[in-house]
Amino acid sequence: MQKILLIQMLAMGDLLLTTPLLAGLKTKYPDAQVHVLANSLYSRIMKPSPSVDEFIELPLTRLYELANQAEDQAVPGTLAFLAAWIEKIPHDFDLIINPCFNDMGGALGFLIRSSRLIGAALTREGYLIFRGDWPACVYTHVHGPSLNPFHLADAHCLAVGVRPLKPGLYFHLTNEELLSARQFLSTGGVSPDDRIVALHVGAGLDYRRWPEEGFIRVGRSLQEEGFRILLTGSKAELRQVTRVAQSIGPKTIVAAGRTDLGMLAGLLEHCQALASNDTGPIHLAAALGVPCVSIFLGKAQFRATGPYGTGHLVIEAGLDCAPCENPTACSHLRCREVITPEDVLAGMKHVMGEPLHRPAGSRARFRQAFISNDGWLDWKLITPDPKAGIISAYRQVWLSALDPGPEMKAPAGKLPPPPQKEPFSQFDLLSSRAVNTARMILSKLEGNALPSELQQDVQKLNQVSEKIKELGFNEELLKPMATYYVLRLAGLDSTEPIKLVRDQLNLYLKVQALVRLLAEKLS
Repeated sequence: MQKILLIQMLAMGDLLLTTPLLAGLKTKYPDAQVHVLANSLYSRIMKPSPSVDEFIELPLTRLYELANQAEDQAVPGTLAFLAAWIEKIPHDFDLIINPCFNDMGGALGFLIRSSRLIGAALTREGYLIFRGDWPACVYTHVHGPSLNPFHLADAHCLAVGVRPLKPGLYFHLTNEELLSARQFLSTGGVSPDDRIVALHVGAGLDYRRWPEEGFIRVGRSLQEEGFRILLTGSKAELRQVTRVAQSIGPKTIVAAGRTDLGMLAGLLEHCQALASNDTGPIHLAAALGVPCVSIFLGKAQFRATGPYGTGHLVIEAGLDCAPCENPTACSHLRCREVITPEDVLAGMKHVMGEPLHRPAGSRARFRQAFISNDGWLDWKLITPDPKAGIISAYRQVWLSALDPGPEMKAPAGKLPPPPQKEPFSQFDLLSSRAVNTARMILSKLEGNALPSELQQDVQKLNQVSEKIKELGFNEELLKPMATYYVLRLAGLDSTEPIKLVRDQLNLYLKVQALVRLLAEKLS
């Protein structure tokens, strides 16, 4: 392995979640050149990293400007700019890793090209697909967030088959940034002996924002206990942050819109803890080892994007619909009301060293991060979770059956016997039919059968495939399996008929193995 490219052109937090993968790549391939292609706004995250040899800046802001022109200019202008920019990028990578689950990420992977790509790609017709077991597994969580057992940072590593030397996110803070932060705090009247807690009240999406009044009450309570309150945020969030600061009190420090990424990191480094919505600063704080309390609302999935590292706390509404699949269609957003200031305040005190005193009448779910025996991040259930057993079973099944890399491999080892209980038994029966039909087609192809001789078998296989999808999507317990199956099937696009059918056969065998393993774990 000589040259590796990571494409991650999403938000700051998404880029930080790839830092364990980058560290693991350097551990496994110490002589390889590792390149990162990401939004130019976040170059600070990667440029000082010993795991990265080159940072390739994607001018995403310019692309957005072009895309927002008049309709007759937007498409040709954007495509022309992107084509010219792509020409300047090296095209000799041995491996591309692309965890961007959108069309732009897929287009970049397709245009730069490599003999091996793991993650999002485009077909020749322009359809978004996912190469590899783990990218498909991760994307299942978009459609079934309540059964997700893995953090994105870990899934990135599992997709490639690497581990960092130590678990955690990485951010390299400079002495200059620490000094600038100290000077900023001194200007705000903060002495070296003051205890500081940070609150981040903003978020990119409305449904992820806990009400301002909640942060105000938390800030006032902590201020009364002697803490100085630091409010972080972007320039666009300055008006909101200023409102919150005025309500908390005159000694509140407003950093929103006044810091770059390095300065923000330096300020967080001086804090005892951070309370935040699910957004980028929790990942920056986690990378620095600052204890975090993160509030998860709507579709936000704490298992996938919670603060990474032992001891961090997440708070989720204790509602049957949390996390939801479509918050934009929600008519009430009760999750905002169920999590109270008392809940967040109890969480803040806990991560700063006190036992967790769950407020009387609390309807929130509290979970604390730890590194499991399997070496990946997991969450200790401080409050009961009726789906804990199912999530644990899924975690064991995915880990035992999914493979790193883009290839479609048949399951290794002996499978458990066919399950006897529904819906597993019906799903297993359909999988067996698909396996037998695919084997028949493969045998005929290897015997040089004519297309007309295969037509009936192909039709039969398509019918069984549709039944597998229908059953899987109608059963909540099997929905992640069905979604994984659909995504992997769409990603099998070889132009060689024998290889395509062989890959399909391996997929049916894999699905059968997954369902049998899950049934065994839940029996």
